[in-house]
Amino acid sequence: MIGLGRKVFGSMQQSGSVLIDSQGVIRHAHGATMPTGGYDKKGITAAVQDLRAHA
Repeated sequence: MIGLGRKVFGSMQQSGSVLIDSQGVIRHAHGATMPTGGYDKKGITAAVQDLRAHA
């Protein structure tokens, strides 16, 4: 189970993205208070490329 915290005095739930590999290891996690910033395309792409390089 993965949870993202609340920010701004507990009034805003964070959004985010998490990349978990086939072994259940978290390879990338990114949280953002503003929902539009929750998806980290560059970070996810880099994590996927790193997984491919070490496969």
